Amino acid sequence: MRAVEVTGPITGRDLWDGMWARRGMRAVRWGTAAVVVAGVCGILLALFLPDREWVRGAGLLGTGILAGAAVGWAADRLRLRRLHARVAARGECRLRIHEGGIEAGDALSSFTTGWEDFPHRTETGRCLVLLGSRGMSAPVVVIPKRLFASPEEIEGARRLLARHTAPLTRADRG
Repeated sequence: MRAVEVTGPITGRDLWDGMWARRGMRAVRWGTAAVVVAGVCGILLALFLPDREWVRGAGLLGTGILAGAAVGWAADRLRLRRLHARVAARGECRLRIHEGGIEAGDALSSFTTGWEDFPHRTETGRCLVLLGSRGMSAPVVVIPKRLFASPEEIEGARRLLARHTAPLTRADRG
């Protein structure tokens, strides 16, 4: 199989997707939805049952839950903005995936590694993600799908990754 090469800018959103792919974003999204629903229910109870003393506490708790969810969301957006600024400073990324491993580089650095350093793979809606060993501090290589010239190139990259890496399982999420 021939090597797959892509060149282009990596954004903070691409890296964010890659980092969240390891954590299992579905659980985070369902958890956030449950928190928001609980907060809204607490506030609605306080509005429609004002004569009950315990309901005021539920309303305050619901308001606090929603405020906490809003602060968490805002903190994530701020982290994403900072990440994007750091990534944009590095310029365009060059990535070559071949039978021997991965070669990557940008304006500031480059590296070459074999497949043993990235035993796991996963995919998000925007990116192909290669993951190092277990743990959140393990290396992550994010390959944005938008950098590929055609869907056939994406499929070729998937086949190459499938030959050399294992799909990420729930136990591997670290």
